[in-house]
Amino acid sequence: MADSVQGSSVLIVDDDPQNLRLLTTVLGRGGLEPRPVTSGRLAIEAAVADAPDLVSWTSTCRRCPRGRMPVVQADERLRSIPIIFISGSRDDDKVEAFRVGAVDYVSKPFQDQEVLARIKTHLRLRRLQVELASHNVQLEGRIAEQSRRSRRPACHHLCARQDREARDDDTGQHIERVQTFSKMLADQMREMRLHAAQLTAAFIENLYQTASLHDIGKSAPRTPSC
Repeated sequence: MADSVQGSSVLIVDDDPQNLRLLTTVLGRGGLEPRPVTSGRLAIEAAVADAPDLVSWTSTCRRCPRGRMPVVQADERLRSIPIIFISGSRDDDKVEAFRVGAVDYVSKPFQDQEVLARIKTHLRLRRLQVELASHNVQLEGRIAEQSRRSRRPACHHLCARQDREARDDDTGQHIERVQTFSKMLADQMREMRLHAAQLTAAFIENLYQTASLHDIGKSAPRTPSC
């Protein structure tokens, strides 16, 4: 069975050229796509241009001061990318690595297969997280659409009843006009960036549907006169 993370992009950040060559060779032989850089500045530029699936970070890199997260993870656009630290075996280094957001830690000197296995494990976990998030978005969309569809028949039924009871020569299409004008006004406000956070496409659609109920009191049962 093909490896599910074959060809995944791994950004390798290390200011030691020898370490970069070693990790690049190990990951390349493992079927991954290594992207070596020598500084935090180059790492952020590379990650913004093309986000990697994972970052391998050497804590001795000059762009990762003690007490601060790596610059790649400090950028909000890239914060979800998993980072594995590779450094010495001191306990305080490990604690610091996890404190600033690392998902794993590999001590030097490391075994090639251990590094490769750990990186692939976190690549698989990351892929599962992305797939789960995508599934949740699709599920929420289907639920919202089903909710809209279930509301429409009730709205149309009430509107039809209201229109029949209130219809005369002057107001025969009153409900339809109110719906149309409400949607036009909301669309214009959205184009003018007024209340932009609230006037989403879904909000405007709900406004259009519910505007038909603005005069629903007319359809209430009438009390017989004495």
